[in-house]
Amino acid sequence: MLGVMAMSAIIWFNVSGGPSGSEEIVAALGPFTAIGIMMMFLVCYSIPQALITAELSTAFADNGGYSLWVKAAFGDFWAVQESIWSLASGVVDSALYPVLFYHVCQKLIRWAVGYGLGLEQTSCTISLFAGERFGLLGHHRNPMLCATSDWMCAFEWGTKVFILLLFAAPNFVSTKLVGKYLVSLATFVVLPFFVLLLWGSWHVRWDVLTASPQKEADWPAIIGVVYWSTAGFDSASTIAGEVEAPARTLPRALALSVLSVILCTGLPLLVAAGNDRFWRCWEEGSINAVMAQLCGPWLGVWAVLSSAVGNCGMFSAEFLEDTHQLEGMACVGLAPRIFQERSARFGTPVNAMLFQLVFLVLLVGLDFRAIMCATARTPAPG
Repeated sequence: MLGVMAMSAIIWFNVSGGPSGSEEIVAALGPFTAIGIMMMFLVCYSIPQALITAELSTAFADNGGYSLWVKAAFGDFWAVQESIWSLASGVVDSALYPVLFYHVCQKLIRWAVGYGLGLEQTSCTISLFAGERFGLLGHHRNPMLCATSDWMCAFEWGTKVFILLLFAAPNFVSTKLVGKYLVSLATFVVLPFFVLLLWGSWHVRWDVLTASPQKEADWPAIIGVVYWSTAGFDSASTIAGEVEAPARTLPRALALSVLSVILCTGLPLLVAAGNDRFWRCWEEGSINAVMAQLCGPWLGVWAVLSSAVGNCGMFSAEFLEDTHQLEGMACVGLAPRIFQERSARFGTPVNAMLFQLVFLVLLVGLDFRAIMCATARTPAPG
């Protein structure tokens, strides 16, 4: 059964996973305005969502979460509609993380080779720590699945499938193992940002923090990034049946996860902006470059590694949520009964996971942009 720390890690990875990916709102609005809007969104949307989740998950302490809520309130038809679209979105979202992990590792290998050989070390370092989605956009010739005659493309797809299977493996073994595993991953991911807070707070410049942005704000894009960074607390409901003493554990885990979003997303962005007079040019991943400049390349490399590890954590949390939602749907007749069957050896809903893997194996062969077009969420590298 999952305890408070395990549930907090699962929720945190589903909601945020760290500050990388939220830099654009700082560049568009300025540090104080951006963090202020994020905090306002937390107060007006995220905390009410967490409170509703805590209340209803203790009332419906079974796997399936919000699928059960909609069924009880509006009947089977609307429960199926809500569940199917939510599950489809979650499966597509899960496909992004093995692809992101592959490209971050590719970037790290290129940097390590260039740095080790002494070739263009400055440009290699900038390329590693800076944004540009870690080189994710615009490098594939075909947005569809790899052609079998293209061996390089087939090798890339096979590597991504291998990463996918490694990411999914702990979920097949034990839900409790996934909880412990995600606590360890969360610790590794957040530690470099706590180093940034401890070291960078002494070097924050007030004139840099209070400077005005130089471009007009794109509010639809800003709201999308803020929503992505602070929404998803309802994910805890889908695994309520796996939680130890839900009435005690879930409210505490949700409260801790709200606090972790503030400490691990809002504050690092504010401190990093106060140490970088070029925050107006920030893009996705720019916080890694600030950390490298402030404390040395070792912290920048650690931050990039935490981005890679964070993708693993976000996949595991999303995969866990979708698996138990599908299992819960099957238990109440909203999906075929085969999905509620559990492994005789491990006690995990293996059929629900295999069903998702069929689609994920196909999806990871798509171009990153093609996957993005199918999901409403905008992923961060970490």
